[in-house]
Amino acid sequence: MRRLVPGLFGLLACSNAGTPTPPSDNFDRNALLSSLESQVIQPAHQQFLVEARALETAASAWDQAAQAGDGTAARSNAQGAWRSAMRAWQAVELLQLGPVGRSGLATGGLSLRDEVYSWPTVNPCRVDQELVVSDYQRADYPNGELINVYGLAALEYLLFQDATQNACAPQLEINQGPWAALLAEPGALEKRRAAYGVVLARHVAQKAQQIVDLWVGEAGFGRQLAKAGQAGSPFRTAQAAVDEVFAAMFYLDLEAKDRKMATPAGLSTSCPTPTCPEALESPWSKAAKDNLVANLQMFERLYLGNSPEAAAAPGFDDFLIARGAPELAAQIQADTTDALARVGALPGTMDQALTQDRNQVIEAYEAVKKVTDDLKTQFVTVLNLRVPDEGAGDND
Repeated sequence: MRRLVPGLFGLLACSNAGTPTPPSDNFDRNALLSSLESQVIQPAHQQFLVEARALETAASAWDQAAQAGDGTAARSNAQGAWRSAMRAWQAVELLQLGPVGRSGLATGGLSLRDEVYSWPTVNPCRVDQELVVSDYQRADYPNGELINVYGLAALEYLLFQDATQNACAPQLEINQGPWAALLAEPGALEKRRAAYGVVLARHVAQKAQQIVDLWVGEAGFGRQLAKAGQAGSPFRTAQAAVDEVFAAMFYLDLEAKDRKMATPAGLSTSCPTPTCPEALESPWSKAAKDNLVANLQMFERLYLGNSPEAAAAPGFDDFLIARGAPELAAQIQADTTDALARVGALPGTMDQALTQDRNQVIEAYEAVKKVTDDLKTQFVTVLNLRVPDEGAGDND
C-alpha cells in the first residue's frame, strides 16, 4: 500500500490476567504471502539469476584474456559484473526463506545462502592457499570444501585484490616457498586468479539457477509459501509463514544494523577501538554502502508489498492498518525512507565515510535503528509475530 489511512493508534486490550489480547482482524494473510512471493521474492531471485549468469560470462572472458596474457580490461568488466550480482544478492539476503534459508531452522531450508555468499565467514588466506594447490581445477569443485573458499565473497577477493602478497601468516607453509615459486612465474598469479574465479562464478550461477528452480512452479516453495495453512504446504498456518517472512526481515537488525554498521563504526563491544573499518563487508570492492542500500531497499519492498514506485500490493503496512495501527504503519514507512536516504548520502565508500565523517555514519546507524526498534517492539506486538530465536535477546 502507498497512501495510508489516518487514524489513532489502536492500543492493545489486556485480559484480566494481564496478557495482551491483540485486536481481531479480517486481514488475508495468504493474500499477503502470495503477493510477496510473486511481486517481491520471486522477482529478486530471478534478477539474481540474470546477474549471476552475466557474472559467469564476464569471469569466463577474464579467464580467457588472462591466459592469453592481458586480462586487465576483462577483469575490470568482471568486477562490474560482480558488483551488479552482489547488489542483486544483497536483496536476497533478506529473503532467507525456504531453500535459501538455513537447514534445520527455516522451513524447507537447504542453506543455499551460504553456498552463494558466506560473509562474515571469509578467509582470504584459504583462497590464496587454493591458488597454490590449484584444487579448483577438480571437476567436482567446490564439493567437500569449506564455504570460505567459494561463493561471492571468495570471488570478490580474487577479482579486486591487486597486491602480490598473500593474506596468510608468515609461518604458514604457503610462505615457506610455494607462494614465492608462484610469483617467480611471469603472469602466473593473474592466470590462476582468473581460472579460479571462473570456477567460482560458474558455481554461483548454478546455485542461482537451483534457487529459482526450487521456488517456481506449482510444486515450488513459492507456491507452498503462498498456500500456507492449506493442503500441500509445509506451513501449518498462514500466520506461521508470516512469522518466517518476519524472521527473514530481521536481517535488517542483526546483520545490517549490528554487524555491518555498529561494529565498523565503533558502536559495538565487538570493536575495541574508535572505529573498526576492517570489519566492513566487501572490503576489497569497497561495496559495503551499496550492500546496505540494497538491504534497506528489499526491506522496504517486503514492508510495502512492492517497490515504492510500483503498483500498490498487500504489504505489512496494510497488515498494521488492519490491526488498528495506521500511525505505526506510516511511521515505519517514513523511517525506512529516511534510513535509505541517510545511508545513501554517506560520503564516498563506507570506509571513507568512517574516516571523513563518523558522525554522519552514526546518524545513518541511528536512522536504521529507529526502524528496527519499532520492528522489535510495536510491529511484533501489533501483528502478534514470533521473534526469531537469534533476535530474542537483542535489546540494542
